[in-house]
Amino acid sequence: MFKEKKILLLGGSGTLGQEIKKIINSDTKFAILSPSSSFLNFNKKNSKNILHTLLSKNNFDIIINCIGVFGSNSSEFSDIINPNFKSNWEIINYFLFKNSRKKIKIFLIGSSAYSGARKNYMLYAASKSALNSLYKSAKEYFIGKNVSVHIKHPKTFKSRMTSSLPKAKFKNDASIIAKQIYRLIKK
Repeated sequence: MFKEKKILLLGGSGTLGQEIKKIINSDTKFAILSPSSSFLNFNKKNSKNILHTLLSKNNFDIIINCIGVFGSNSSEFSDIINPNFKSNWEIINYFLFKNSRKKIKIFLIGSSAYSGARKNYMLYAASKSALNSLYKSAKEYFIGKNVSVHIKHPKTFKSRMTSSLPKAKFKNDASIIAKQIYRLIKK
């Protein structure tokens, strides 16, 4: 069967990525590519080249970045910043100097942490604040161009990433967030 739209899903092995894959794979209008973190890891120096090669060799219609790492104040800077911010920057950076002839939608996954202080998770909150600023700037930059940038700021949901948090912190379910993103990509 003919697939209408090609999707690049980064972070597809995580809780949210798996939920998104499940929904998208059930829709025959989409073909999905989701490279493993062993293939594309933003804590490695060659990540930019690998991502840019993937983007140049494929004609993606939609890019969804679910890569994310949660960390406390004892986390290493690059272990939090690279997956949470650098991965998104490299996607945006690829399209900055390309005049795309086709419409491309980019979906970034933020966090409610961008909006306030997180005394035990300062670096994580800072990475999500930086991502939110990147989103706003990119959205402005791409006005009138064939690239549109979107962001979803889910409330905390249960995942391997947030397993250290008390159960009372979970405000959402990954399947609900995945359905919301799916509705956005179908538009």
